[in-house]
Amino acid sequence: MAMLAAAAFNTASAAPWDDESVVFDGLHYTIDSVNNTATCTYAILPRIRTGVCKRAPYTHDYYYSEPYYEKSENYEHLGALVVPDSVDKFEVDKIGFYAFHNSGITSVTIGKNVKTLDEGAFICNDQLASIKWGAALTNINPMAFYGCKALTKVSLPDAVKKAEFACFGGCDNLTEFSTGNGLESVSSGMFELCGNLSTLNIGNSVRDIDPSAFWGCEALHDINIAPSNKHFTFTDGLLINNDSKSLIFFTTGKDTCSIPDGIEKVENGALCFNDDIRSLTIPASVTYFGYNSVAENDNLTAIHCKAATPAKIEEKVNVFHNVTDHCTLYVPAGAVESYRAAPVWKDFKEIKEEVASGITDIAVSGIGTNTDRNVYAPDGRIVRQNATSLEGLGKGIYIYQGQKHIVK
Repeated sequence: MAMLAAAAFNTASAAPWDDESVVFDGLHYTIDSVNNTATCTYAILPRIRTGVCKRAPYTHDYYYSEPYYEKSENYEHLGALVVPDSVDKFEVDKIGFYAFHNSGITSVTIGKNVKTLDEGAFICNDQLASIKWGAALTNINPMAFYGCKALTKVSLPDAVKKAEFACFGGCDNLTEFSTGNGLESVSSGMFELCGNLSTLNIGNSVRDIDPSAFWGCEALHDINIAPSNKHFTFTDGLLINNDSKSLIFFTTGKDTCSIPDGIEKVENGALCFNDDIRSLTIPASVTYFGYNSVAENDNLTAIHCKAATPAKIEEKVNVFHNVTDHCTLYVPAGAVESYRAAPVWKDFKEIKEEVASGITDIAVSGIGTNTDRNVYAPDGRIVRQNATSLEGLGKGIYIYQGQKHIVK
C-alpha cells in the first residue's frame, strides 16, 4: 500500500488535521481529524475552478452549485478507479462535489465506508460501464452519475435510501434499473432523458415516485413492482400511486389510454410528449391536473371527459398545451356549454357531446358496421380512428366493423 505524502503526516507539526489535504495513491482527500474521516475530493491534479456556474449540458431547469467543465481540462484519463476503505487511520466516508467529473473513468469500486456520493461526483464519465457499490452507501446526491452513457444496467444496493435529482439522468444506454429494497423515493428527474430505459424494478421500500422522474423515457414499458409494495400498481401502461389516487406515468406504445375510475389526480407530465396516444378517457373522479399533464401530444385526437361539471384548472399549468387545436373534447350530454365557458377547457376548438352511450346505441345508429373504420369502446367512445387493426390496444372489449372483439 502506498504511503501518504510525508508532509501531510508530519506529527511534529503544530498544524491541526481538520480540513487538511493529503494525497494517497494519486487521489486527493480532505481530512476531518475530529471524526477520523476523509472525503475523496479529486484526482491527479488540483482542480481548476474558474468561470461562473452554468446550466447543465443535458438537463433542464437546474444549475450546478459550482463551475463545471464539459471537457476535462484538469484530469488524465483515470480508467479503473478504486476508492479505498481508508487512508491511514481515516475512514473514507464521502466522495466530494464533482470529484471525478469527466475524468475518463471506465469502472469504479466504492470503498466499504463511503456513505455519501456528493453532487456530480461522477458526472459525464461516458466510458463508465460498471459500478461496484460500497456496503455503507446510503445517499446519492444530485447529478452523481448524470451523462454516464456507458451504463446499461444498474442495481442499487439495499443500503441506499436516497438517490436525488437526476442522479442517473442522461444515461442514454441504460436499459434496466433496480431500486433495491432500501430506496425511499424515486426523485425528480431521476431517469430524465434515459431514452433506452425499458425496465424499471421498484422495490418494497419505495413510498413516493416523483412524476417528473421519467421525462424523456420513451422506451419505458415494463415496470415491475415488488409484491409487498402496495403503494403503486402498474397495469395497461398506467403507473398509479394508490395512496394519492394519482396517475404518475403512461407508457408509450399504446394508442388508447383509459384512466381508471377512482383516480383523482393526473400528475405533472403524466401523459406529456406521448406521440402514440390517440384517445384518452378521463373519469369523473379526476379533479386535479398537474403541470403539462396532457401536453405536447401531437397525435391525440379525442379526449372523452366523463365529468358533467368541468374540473377547475389554472391557466398557468399548461395542461393541454399544443393539444387543444387538433383534439376534439367529448363531454356528457348537456355539458357542452359548461366546458365552453370553463377556463382551459374552453380552449378546445371542438367540444362535442358523446353521441352513443353503449353497444346498443352503436348497433341502432349504424356506427360500427363493416363500413366504419373506427374502433369503439362498449360505451360508444371512439378509441381509434380509421383503424386498420386492433394491434396495440389495451385489454378490453371493442366494437370494430360491426363485430365485438376481445383483446386479452
